[in-house]
Amino acid sequence: MLWPQSISTTIEVWTKEGLVTFYLLFVLERATPRVQLAGCTSHPTEAWMIQVERNLTDPLDGFLRHKRYLLMDRDSKHCEAFRELVEQSGPCCARLPTRSPNLPAHLGSFNP
Repeated sequence: MLWPQSISTTIEVWTKEGLVTFYLLFVLERATPRVQLAGCTSHPTEAWMIQVERNLTDPLDGFLRHKRYLLMDRDSKHCEAFRELVEQSGPCCARLPTRSPNLPAHLGSFNP
């Protein structure tokens, strides 16, 4: 069984204030082509990650509903509060090993 994976990346966007970095958080269901944009912000905070967790684990239509695991990298955005809340709602958080360059880059090959 392939588990959902949380992937974060950044994009640069020209706004009226100039060039702004936006942080994107995706959740990929690796066994299927399902991908969900979990959130987008220019200032990722713990409060923002907690809201993302609430959306992902919503009991009616959350992307992580009925999932057993969530793979995630060691990005600091995956704060302890985020991981604890995910695990309280059901899925077990599995963090990927540090310095693991041979893991497949799923987001890089994603083409909607």
